[in-house]
Amino acid sequence: MMKKSSFALLVLTGEDETDDKKLLARQNVVHETGLFQGRLGFSRAIVLLEEGTEEFSNLAGIQQIRFSKGNIKEAFGDVLAVLRREFHEPLRIRPPFAISFDTAFGNGIPAHAVITQTSAL
Repeated sequence: MMKKSSFALLVLTGEDETDDKKLLARQNVVHETGLFQGRLGFSRAIVLLEEGTEEFSNLAGIQQIRFSKGNIKEAFGDVLAVLRREFHEPLRIRPPFAISFDTAFGNGIPAHAVITQTSAL
């Protein structure tokens, strides 16, 4: 999948709790963040960081989009702005739109997001 990708959204949510009650992103997601940043560059591997999730040490100073716990939808406008910036063309996605998450791993954690246009209500 990485070789076919030109952009990555990496969703870091607090899934693992430490003994001192800190919430950490899953280690595989932290690893994948580094892989995509190395392959695509920092401007095309965007981190979405959930409120309350500890930053890992080399994330400080890197572009990230933060969102309130359990409310990833509030980050969608920022995600669309980054997509427009990186692909230098107007996206044809206009409100209303829907973003769905593929939870292919069966544990409820998003594997990837899909943005689709919906009809006006």
